Amino acid sequence: MNRNNTEGEANALHLLVGNLLPQDWKSFVLANFLTALGALPFGLGLAAAMLTRSFLILMLACVLGGAIFGPALSGMVDCILRSLRHCQDDWWCSYRKAWKQNWRESLVPGIVLCLFVGFLVFMGLQVFWTSGTLPLGTALCCLASALLAAILFSVFWPQLVLFRQSHLSRLRNCLLFFFPNFLRCLAAGLLQVAWWVLMLVLYPGSLLLLLFLGFWLILYWTYQILYPALNRVFQIEEKIAETFPEQCM
Repeated sequence: MNRNNTEGEANALHLLVGNLLPQDWKSFVLANFLTALGALPFGLGLAAAMLTRSFLILMLACVLGGAIFGPALSGMVDCILRSLRHCQDDWWCSYRKAWKQNWRESLVPGIVLCLFVGFLVFMGLQVFWTSGTLPLGTALCCLASALLAAILFSVFWPQLVLFRQSHLSRLRNCLLFFFPNFLRCLAAGLLQVAWWVLMLVLYPGSLLLLLFLGFWLILYWTYQILYPALNRVFQIEEKIAETFPEQCM
């Protein structure tokens, strides 16, 4: 009896760790390093805008940095989605293919994402510097905005890397996906907001975490929650199996 209990606990622990950390986590660390490099121009530009309190520098950082970060994020998302559907491709091959295939369509979403993050951080710090504190209402507004954005981009980006369609169609699909899968979306969004708040609280120590864990780990957890519903609604594996059967093994 004790032996069975021990084996059961070991299996449960193995399942839990397997869900939290994939077997190919080392590949994700390498892909995360490239994604972090893609985010570096935006991060440096945002820091410069904060130090100088310059709106012009903020705009340049968001536009130029977002155009660089968007394709890098597409590569990271594609690597994670391939892992979730048990594709055995080499991580570098997957990342490079995703970058080449999606860099054009990733430019505008990357800029929009960085504009949102940049304005949210910039305005929040402006309020803090002016009043010496962040009012509760402002903080709640920022968190609610971040939650909605996290949900939107989490559903939008898989469509970007997997399907050829207009951005308007992707946005419409996000709305159609959200309401029937509200709890999954809410859980994924809250998880992301909590992660990035933690990164903000731990700053500047979190910079090292961002380099090796910051993007891939939270995205992996997010798509662990969302992928079953995404696959069911968008028929991801069924459509890919028809065209690229080697990616659904």
